This record gives sequence, structure tokens and C-alpha cells, in this order.
Amino acid sequence: MWEQGRISREADFILLLKSGVKAARDYSPAIKVILHYAGLTGSTWFFGMLQKNAVDYDIMDLSYYPVWHGTDVKLLQSALQEPVSLTSKEVMVVETAYPFTLEWNDHTNNVVGTDSQLVSGYPASRAGQLDFISTLKKSLIQTPKGVGFCYWGGEWVAYKGMQATDGSTWENQALFDFNNLALPAMQVFDK
Repeated sequence: MWEQGRISREADFILLLKSGVKAARDYSPAIKVILHYAGLTGSTWFFGMLQKNAVDYDIMDLSYYPVWHGTDVKLLQSALQEPVSLTSKEVMVVETAYPFTLEWNDHTNNVVGTDSQLVSGYPASRAGQLDFISTLKKSLIQTPKGVGFCYWGGEWVAYKGMQATDGSTWENQALFDFNNLALPAMQVFDK
């Protein structure tokens, strides 16, 4: 992935992308090409740049983690709609997660561990995780050309529990509790 300023010339980046897309299409003409932007802020610029340079792809996708991309879930809706309006491409959220607790089950600090990292109205609880994922899914359904989402690290449990000193920094955002039982948020995936 390229971020503004990391490659010296936009033209070099576009050439790399077009070469990669061509290789994928040459391998399998039926393949769907997905291009990812990590975050919300700047996504309209990024996909606009691809549009301006006639980059061939099928689906744009974004990451949305409240801890890094903002705790205002309303921003997600506009961040999904703006690039779709610009490009008419399908859109996905390919990385997201939310905690079911602020506790931990090993001796490794979690990425999300304080109330200030949470979205207002979505506590770090079983119900809060379910509500957050349901809201995200609803945002995608309401977005023209919204096609789905992927949950990141749903299986990242603390594999040795409290004995682990090299455990999971994501365990409280997994889709399984500290007894390795599926959490209520899993039901969002069967509809």
C-alpha cells in the first residue's frame, strides 16, 4: 500500500498498481481486484487518485478501527459514501474489530484497553461488540454498492490464558471469550 508522500512520485505508484492489476487479470480474467486504503481520512483522495489515473480495479476497501480511525461511527457512513459517489465502485470494510471487554486473559497489554478508545454508546461488553458490528453492517447495507466486511483477528485469543507472557494484544477484540466460546457478535455473520 502507498500513502501520500511515501513513494517519491505518484506516477511510479500508479505504474506499480497497474502492473499488479494486469498480472492478476492475466492470471485469471474473472478475478475481482480489491484495492485497500487503511483508514477513513484520505480515502476519497486515494480513490480519486486511482480514478484520475484510470487504475483498473473492482472493489475499494477501507479499514475502520475506532482506536485509530476515530470513535465517531457517523464518519464511517460518509467515508463509505464519498468514494462510491466519486468512482461508482463497490466498497467493503476489510478490517475492523471491537472489544467485548477491557479486561485481559494473559500478561500482554491489549491494543484497546481504556474507555477513551471506545465509540460512545458502544461499551466494551458482549452487547456493545454485537451492537458495534451490527451498526457497521447496517452502514454498509445502507451504502450504495456496499458489499460486505471482514472482521480482523476474530480468532486471536490468548492461547495459554494467564500463563502466557507472549499472548495476544487483540484477545479482548476476538469473537471468542476467554473460555474460547463464541460471542454474540458471531450472529451478525449468518444473515
